Amino acid sequence: HVRRGRAAGFMQVNHGKAAPLRRVKPGDGIVYYSPNTVLGEKDGLRAFTAIGIVREGEPYQGDMGAGFTP
Repeated sequence: HVRRGRAAGFMQVNHGKAAPLRRVKPGDGIVYYSPNTVLGEKDGLRAFTAIGIVREGEPYQGDMGAGFTP
């Protein structure tokens, strides 16, 4: 999810719940930490995988592909 969001310029948190996204404000810094490369696998990546700044706009529900809209 982090890789896809970074490439497309969006962020996703807390399994698609909007409430946490409403708390961040434009200009806030965001850092993603990934314990593994792929969700459910245990490869031990343990790295910061994205960093960014929140832009203007309201939270919206996106399509992650194949009709998956968290």
